[in-house]
Amino acid sequence: MSETEPTPAAQPERSELSIPWHFFGPIPDQYKQVLAPAFTLIQLAPNERLIQQGEWGDTLYIVLEGQLRVIDEELDEAENILTFKGPGEGVGEISLLTRERRTASVDAVAASRLVSLARENLDTVAAATPEASQLIYQAIHRRVQQSRLNHILIKANIFKELDKPIWQDIQAELELITVASGETLMDVGDPSDALFIVMGGCLRVVSQTTDKDKPYHVDIYRGQTVGEIGLITGEKRTARVFALRDTLLAKLSQEAFKRLLQKHPEVILSRFAGPIIDRLRAQVAGQTPGKGAVTTICVIPSDSSVPLAHFTTRLTQALSQLGSTGHLNSERCDQLSGTPGIAYLADDDLKNSRFVFWLNEQEAAHDYVIYEADYQPTVWTRRCVRQADLVLIVANANGSPALTPIETTLLAHTENQQSIQCLVLLHGEESDLPQNTIAWLAPRSLRHHYHVRLSRLADFRRLARLLTRQGVGLVLSGGGARAMAHIGVIRALVEKGIPIDAIGGTSGGALFAGLYAMGLDYETMMTKTAKAIGRIDYTLPLHALTTGENFTQALRYLFGAVQIEDLWTTYFCVSANLTQAALMKHESGSLFHAARASTAIPGILPPVFQEGHILADGGLINNFPTDLMKARPDIGPIIAVDVSRADPGNNLKPFGYTISGWQSLWQRLNPWSNNPEFPSIGEVMMRSLSITNAQTASVTKHLVDFYLEPPVQSFGLLDFDQLGRLADIGYQYALETVNHGQDAARGFRELVR
Repeated sequence: MSETEPTPAAQPERSELSIPWHFFGPIPDQYKQVLAPAFTLIQLAPNERLIQQGEWGDTLYIVLEGQLRVIDEELDEAENILTFKGPGEGVGEISLLTRERRTASVDAVAASRLVSLARENLDTVAAATPEASQLIYQAIHRRVQQSRLNHILIKANIFKELDKPIWQDIQAELELITVASGETLMDVGDPSDALFIVMGGCLRVVSQTTDKDKPYHVDIYRGQTVGEIGLITGEKRTARVFALRDTLLAKLSQEAFKRLLQKHPEVILSRFAGPIIDRLRAQVAGQTPGKGAVTTICVIPSDSSVPLAHFTTRLTQALSQLGSTGHLNSERCDQLSGTPGIAYLADDDLKNSRFVFWLNEQEAAHDYVIYEADYQPTVWTRRCVRQADLVLIVANANGSPALTPIETTLLAHTENQQSIQCLVLLHGEESDLPQNTIAWLAPRSLRHHYHVRLSRLADFRRLARLLTRQGVGLVLSGGGARAMAHIGVIRALVEKGIPIDAIGGTSGGALFAGLYAMGLDYETMMTKTAKAIGRIDYTLPLHALTTGENFTQALRYLFGAVQIEDLWTTYFCVSANLTQAALMKHESGSLFHAARASTAIPGILPPVFQEGHILADGGLINNFPTDLMKARPDIGPIIAVDVSRADPGNNLKPFGYTISGWQSLWQRLNPWSNNPEFPSIGEVMMRSLSITNAQTASVTKHLVDFYLEPPVQSFGLLDFDQLGRLADIGYQYALETVNHGQDAARGFRELVR
């Protein structure tokens, strides 16, 4: 035993040793005689240390006299005392079960007497009577479960600020149960015989709406409840509830609910009715359930060439920037639990329930837990999948995209098993731009895919944010030539270390979002943009003012044959489907084609044809698609840059009701003409778009966390020769906002990790 134990006191006769059997519940007398030799008397002087935080341990201590102080030495001294333990209370229960490291230090406040029970002693004395030690382990398991139950219930809002007697009454009525991944907890028509509180894991509630093709579902996470409606109304179940992953529940039976209702009617109804009302309101309003938390991630390799241990270690380091992170593989489970082979226990093994509980303890102790699977579909790999909120398939980008044995067996969905699956493709540092991603996506049903370079910590940090639904999204509006200010804003964000984990935009915003998503730096973006700006090629205006040839070639120069799936940064843009009068979101396929459609300003550029539909500038419908970024489940905070606000038009000169094109042409050619200059057809069309822009921006800008509006209103919408000035204005404005923008500056600093 690596733990430093106090020197045992002179041992009295076993018949005289006061063993607090009540601590373990009812123990038959014949087993007490077998177990008594395993106990040892311990005496502590004031301030003497009993347990050192971080050491390995396997011993339970029960206080007979005196008092112990439990300390978390990782906290400041002023607030590191967690609790006190007096006569009849114990410390070290979990270590007796799991042989893991001590999570706190324990000192004697005053002179104290204790009895200790070491696992080695317990197993030795009970070797001939294993049922005796099993009674102890079961009793300790119940106590630890009760402690775990109390811990989570305290965090649950439904029990917040309850009086202690009411809290104790509720606690005494609850029972812990486990539900395996995919297992149905309740179905439509079942009797309403209990309600459940999720202690660990996740449940999905599926109920039918008036539209039978679109059933309503909501996911229930730790601290939330399900099944209350039936207990309150007495009606049969109206929804199906199943476990999305292995889930630990606290069950309150119908009889227990009635007892609590009789004793505390107002409190019980108010505490359990609140979650019902919230869910019903969301269902009636047709609202999409909020983004659920991702706390457990299963990492699966595509083949043996994947450096799984290295990848998982780096991802653990990145996740640790967001919260406490545990990393479990089969070897670490054996080591930390002190039980060789525990990771490969069968579900029907007697030790399995203890292992399930131990895993829940690891999840409770951390904000995130990474389960590192094996290279084959082993028992441990299956358990990793069942424990995970999200399954991450990791592959070398230059490998075979065929489905792996793990995917064809363990990830093949049954009716109730609907794990979230994402793909990570690994690239070398020398990689220019990913290729052939479509081949990886085709055979899989994925929520998202991500590209990561093993040598870049920034890529892992981006991945960590996106996996835990804290990714930073950047949305760029359209605005004609003013959109070139986006380049400067991006430059400022990058220089200040503000992450851009996903990017999207409309029209001109779609262009510069695409350049950034390709991985181009500021200088390269400026150089390529300057070369792409060419003359406007006017033609006979039967379809548009320009042929679109020069502009199309400029986009081909910028984007070439790049596919959206192959971009380093997650990307989307929007166009207007004139055939269906609907918004079209582009997040796959040719980047050139998507950008060309998003920028097809009616009357200036010819529209784009796609599969029987006519596509035009996205600004016709949504010039500021923050709502689409908000809808992504991997995105948290959103930064939005708006360059679309129209200038007030103070410099416009009056003109009549009729305008002659020939007269306007003469005025442009005659240097001595003092007649007013009429707005060009291009300017009129661009200004027409700004009407929709103003309406959509006023609504969608409230969906973002950081709204930036560079002062570019004085520039014309066709001033494409002002690239340098516009980029510099965007840069200086964003830099000033990030550094000194009052609340915005503080918020931006919180994004930098």
